[in-house]
Amino acid sequence: MILDACCGALLMYDNMHKNLGDNFVYVDIRVEPEQDYGKIHIYCKAIKAIRPLIKASMTHLPFREHIFDAIVCDPPHLTEGLESFMGKKYGAWSIKEIVKNIRPANDEFKRVMKPNGLLLLKIMAERFGLYEYLLNNYTFFMPITYRSESHLSSEKIGWYVAILKAEPQTVSSPHDTQTLCGQAQTTSEQ
Repeated sequence: MILDACCGALLMYDNMHKNLGDNFVYVDIRVEPEQDYGKIHIYCKAIKAIRPLIKASMTHLPFREHIFDAIVCDPPHLTEGLESFMGKKYGAWSIKEIVKNIRPANDEFKRVMKPNGLLLLKIMAERFGLYEYLLNNYTFFMPITYRSESHLSSEKIGWYVAILKAEPQTVSSPHDTQTLCGQAQTTSEQ
């Protein structure tokens, strides 16, 4: 199962999330109708409705432990403020709000995620260090940065992929390198 922890209007999926059926759960703290703002911008005439499957905050998820294989997290990352068109469309967080929300989300994500689960995080690239610090239950290993093509923002946005850190083990794991690779030689041994 996959959780979108702050789904908004589900715009980034381009309806492909429907391919997952019941294996996709999406939550948001907001529930809002579509709002028509006329021709404010050539690419944005309205703010799509926010209709999460379940109304919930990423800081208090209403799920049992260890049920999600992956969590998608695209939190508000704009700084224009909630009263701006972009703030109304996507939400807006200050640094203080990032810390207030992501610190407890770090523990909630770990609680509901299966061991070795993946976290997919979409944020402004310049904020990555802060999120990496706050999401310390995860090891980030793959950044994918790009410049928005929506003409709404010239900021660099990044997707960052992380894996849930394993709990310390006192007994050796049956999935050590020898088990996974058999007798294969490493490059340095050849």
